[in-house]
Amino acid sequence: SQVAVCGTNGKTYDNPCKLQRDACKGNNVKVKHEGECTVTEMCPDDRRVMQEAVARGDTVFVPRCNPDGTYASVQCHEYSGFCWCARLDGKVIVGTIKEGHQPDCSAIAKNPAPAPQQGRCEGKRLKEFKDSFIKHVKKEFVRDNKKESKKMKDGKRLMKEALRWKFKKLDKNKDSIVRRTEYKGLRRLVKKQLEPRKCAKQFPNFCDIDGDKKLSENEWVTCFMPSHSTK
Repeated sequence: SQVAVCGTNGKTYDNPCKLQRDACKGNNVKVKHEGECTVTEMCPDDRRVMQEAVARGDTVFVPRCNPDGTYASVQCHEYSGFCWCARLDGKVIVGTIKEGHQPDCSAIAKNPAPAPQQGRCEGKRLKEFKDSFIKHVKKEFVRDNKKESKKMKDGKRLMKEALRWKFKKLDKNKDSIVRRTEYKGLRRLVKKQLEPRKCAKQFPNFCDIDGDKKLSENEWVTCFMPSHSTK
């Protein structure tokens, strides 16, 4: 059957086969019903799955839900310290990411927006790529900062510092923005060395939340810190 189905994790799958592939990768997901997940059931299911992951020791993003089941307008990733405004369907609202404090989301329209098209680099593939990239950056950071890295027993701190360190290395003119000319060398390296190739080819477009062809430090760190799966 090629009918879309809603999984018990709040995620809509194009067909039961794609859900089954997700389940075979170790994800605890079953078919909840045929058809797409409704806006009012996505957040509670997403939150439950993420809370189960936290109980296992994972550092994932746990969404906040409104009483009616939609996503709350303010969302925060406790592990990374970043907060942002979200639509009713959980999608990030461009230009609202803040570090260390919550943005004012009261004046922002929160109607559901269609999910951005990321081609075939999405879900588990995107997570696999990000995990590989983080591993690569952490290895490079530890190699070049042996004394400093040894003091970092907390994995969260090491990951965040490694990402910031890499951003500063890319930011040649020190304006707190990494442009295409500054990351093109890294992009070539990523395309040659990291998998999956579909995601490597799209790097770092999926981090450019506001689509301005450049990356802020907030976009960079938020993109690679552990989060829930891209839907």
